[in-house]
Amino acid sequence: MKNFLTIDLEDYYQVTGFSDVVRYDRWGTYESRVERNTNIVLEALGDNKATFFILGWEAEKRPGLIKKIADAGHEIATHGRRHKLITHMNKEEFAEDMKREVKLLEDLTGEKVLGHRAPSFSITDDTPWAFEVMADLGLKYDSSVFPIKRRHGGIPGAGMKPFSTETSAGVIYEFPLAVTDFLGKTLPVAGGGFFRLYPYWFTRRAILENNRSDIPVVVYLHPWEFDPGQPRLKSFFSRNGFNHYVNLNKTLKKFRKLLSDFEFIPIRNYFDENN
Repeated sequence: MKNFLTIDLEDYYQVTGFSDVVRYDRWGTYESRVERNTNIVLEALGDNKATFFILGWEAEKRPGLIKKIADAGHEIATHGRRHKLITHMNKEEFAEDMKREVKLLEDLTGEKVLGHRAPSFSITDDTPWAFEVMADLGLKYDSSVFPIKRRHGGIPGAGMKPFSTETSAGVIYEFPLAVTDFLGKTLPVAGGGFFRLYPYWFTRRAILENNRSDIPVVVYLHPWEFDPGQPRLKSFFSRNGFNHYVNLNKTLKKFRKLLSDFEFIPIRNYFDENN
């Protein structure tokens, strides 16, 4: 089975876990490492193609990097502008943000933007209007929903396979993030801190079990996860600090194993193969 490989392009200081110590209006004062780390990801990918969800602030600052990713054959999709949780926005603010970022990315690449991922996967039952905004802008899909409750999002009971949502502006497909059952609990798997924290055999088993149930897995990572030398912004022993820094030195090795064990495609290819 072909699974989906996704990269959320943002820098180490832009993550939600550090928003209490790193103000948005101070982003420009931090050392940027996103270009360096994205180049590591691109080199590791080789001939494999992925969907890159681009933070608009980075696209504005580094248009050449976005063009480089697109020219290498990867899909460009939107991750919003400033990594603000959807649950902290209203419909009008989200629509304004999305319209601006979709236009920016399309102008940079000359390609239609089809997809969206909410910062920290912050789509919930309280934000159904987000799908309507996406459809109204001509997007085809979202990949923000965990089918379990999480700190910043999640829709318990949502499907584990790609599914469609009907809105007044049209249909949006959802590509949910992977989960697995273990010792009576349903756990997130195959992305971010979970990918770094779990032993690789566990991730591999979880993907295989999903695939045997005819469920394609959405894998997600960030360029900063390939950078064990990044500046430390918070105590390692704080909850967010631990989640952010754990096993950064193992990401690249695990990623290479993942690419050798499974076949991946960008999410846009789903529509080519299912028309």
